[in-house]
Amino acid sequence: MKFTAGISAILVLASTAAAGVVSLDARDLPSEGTCIGYAKLSGIHKFTRGWSPACSVISRDCNKKLKDTVFVWSKTSCVAAATCESPESVVQFARCPGGNQAIPELSAVSPLSTNIYRNIVGPCADQGCPITQQNYVDFIYSSLSAVNSTQWPELIDVESWWRSMKEWTNTGETIPYANFNDLLHYRTDY
Repeated sequence: MKFTAGISAILVLASTAAAGVVSLDARDLPSEGTCIGYAKLSGIHKFTRGWSPACSVISRDCNKKLKDTVFVWSKTSCVAAATCESPESVVQFARCPGGNQAIPELSAVSPLSTNIYRNIVGPCADQGCPITQQNYVDFIYSSLSAVNSTQWPELIDVESWWRSMKEWTNTGETIPYANFNDLLHYRTDY
C-alpha cells in the first residue's frame, strides 16, 4: 500500500512538473540591416525628420551607457536622446549586436526613473508637477553639458521636439510624469 501511494505521489509530481514547463520564445532582436539604419540615423528626429548634431552626441553617450545596464530610462542621456530621436530608435539601437541584447523591447523597459523626472521638473516632482516647455529646454541643455558636448541645438529644434511630444501625449501645454513615461514606452517610429 505504501509502495502504491509512493508511486502515485511521484507520478502526480512528475505530471505537475511537466505541465509547468513553459517554452519561451526568444525576443526578436533588431536585424543587422535595421541596426545599420539606426546607426546612420543617429541624431535624426523620427517625426520632424530634422538632424541635430547635439542629439547625435547624447544618443551616442546613451548607447555607451546602456552596454552595462538594462535600465534605459535611468540614464539622463537616454531620456534626452529619446526625445530628440525617438524612444524606439534609442532602445532598438542599444539592443543591436555589440550593444546590450539583454535590454527588453520598448514596452517592457523599466519605468522612467523618478530621479531623472525630478531633474527635469525640480523639487515639485514629489507633488506631481508636470514638465513645462522651459523644464524641457533646460533638461536638454543640461544633458548636453553633463556629457561635455561641444554641440548645441538651435532653440527652434528643441521647441520642435517639445511640440512633437506635446502632440503625442495630448495633455495641453505641459506633460505629466505618467504621460511622459507612456511616451518613452509606446511611441514607435511608425
